[in-house]
Amino acid sequence: MIHSWMSLRNTDMENDKMTPSSYRDYIEERVKYCLSVGKVTKDMQEEFFNNPRSSIALIMAVLGMQTELGEVIDIVKKKVLYGKPMNLGELMEEMGDFLYFWDLFSHYIRELSCCDDVNDIMIRELNKGKLKVRYPEDEFSLHRSNNRDLEKERKVFENYDRNI
Repeated sequence: MIHSWMSLRNTDMENDKMTPSSYRDYIEERVKYCLSVGKVTKDMQEEFFNNPRSSIALIMAVLGMQTELGEVIDIVKKKVLYGKPMNLGELMEEMGDFLYFWDLFSHYIRELSCCDDVNDIMIRELNKGKLKVRYPEDEFSLHRSNNRDLEKERKVFENYDRNI
């Protein structure tokens, strides 16, 4: 079963063009959904609507990602350790829930940092750059994994190295 919030996904949010009012509407619908399944308290809802840059927004996003990823891990664990079949619909549902919270987290970080180029593509590219430093031959190496040059890897992120 696919949760109803997926139908609420706004194309403008996916293209990083959501206005503050449409973002508020989007979050209001999402929080109503979360309340209906008991994942968000009314106090969190009030705090979140009054200040979308609040710590509540951040913790809601991070805990949501952690919870949903835990559900994905449980599905995979049952297949690998117990030989049970994986239900594609169930897996996609949990991955979609994780991605919702990822979108919320990304939006929060963009708002807090006032940095519009913080998005999935930029994060992936920076991570690829870090891995290129770690594995210059584009191949995993146990030796390189255990003997990393963390200072050199961090340089990939130096344009973003600031507190927010």
